[in-house]
Amino acid sequence: MARVQADASPAGGALNSTLEGAIHNAKGDSHMWRFGVLLATFWTTGCGTVGSAKLDVTPPKFVAFEIQDERPAEQRTSSKTKESYGEVSRLGDDAMTPPGPELLKAWLGDKIGARLSGKQIVLSEFSVEVVDPAVQINEQGFNNAMASTPGANPVSGLLARWLIGGIESVKSDKTVGVRIAGKFDGADFAARGGGSFKGRVSQANINSVITQALEGTVTEIERLLIGPTEPTQ
Repeated sequence: MARVQADASPAGGALNSTLEGAIHNAKGDSHMWRFGVLLATFWTTGCGTVGSAKLDVTPPKFVAFEIQDERPAEQRTSSKTKESYGEVSRLGDDAMTPPGPELLKAWLGDKIGARLSGKQIVLSEFSVEVVDPAVQINEQGFNNAMASTPGANPVSGLLARWLIGGIESVKSDKTVGVRIAGKFDGADFAARGGGSFKGRVSQANINSVITQALEGTVTEIERLLIGPTEPTQ
C-alpha cells in the first residue's frame, strides 16, 4: 500500500509553510479555540473513512437456489485494525444492507434467474475492506519549521502534528477492496472489485466497488454454468 510521505523536495516549501502556519495558529491561548475547530473539521471530513454500504436491490422473481454461508466469523462483523501500512476497516453484515449473502442471492437471482434452478453456492468469502494509508511527517522539515517559528512550544508542536496529519489524510488515496469467493456446484469461483478515492470514502464509493465484485461473480457463475467449451477443429 502506498504511504503518504511529506518530504522536502518540490513540495518541501509548501510543507514548511503548512508547518509554520499550523504552529503559528496553534500557539497562544487566543488562537487555541480556532485551531481546535479547524482540527476537528479536518479529522471529521478526512479521516472518518468508513460508514456503511447500502445497495438498493429488487427482490428477484426467481430464488429457487441455495447459498450456504461458510464465511469466517471475522467477515460477519465490522472491525478496525492498525497495520504497518495504515488503518484497515472491514465492513461486516452489521454495516451492509442487505448483508453479503442476501445481496449476492438477490443479485444472482436477478441477473441469471432460472438457470440457477436446483444449484447450490457455498460462500466462503464476502470481504469489504477500506485502507486508510499511514501518514508520515518529514521530521527534519517539521523540526526546522518549529525552530524558525517564534513562540513555538511543545504544546503547539503537538497540535500542529495533529493538524498536518489531518491535512495529509485528506490528500491521501483510500483504497476499497471487495472479494467474493466460494464454490458453485463444487467448482471454485472468485471475483474482485477495487477502487481508490481521495478524502472521505463515501457510501457511493463503497457501493460502486461492491457492484464491481457482484458483476464479476455473475460472470464467473455464468462461465461455470456454460461449462468447458469444446476445442474447435
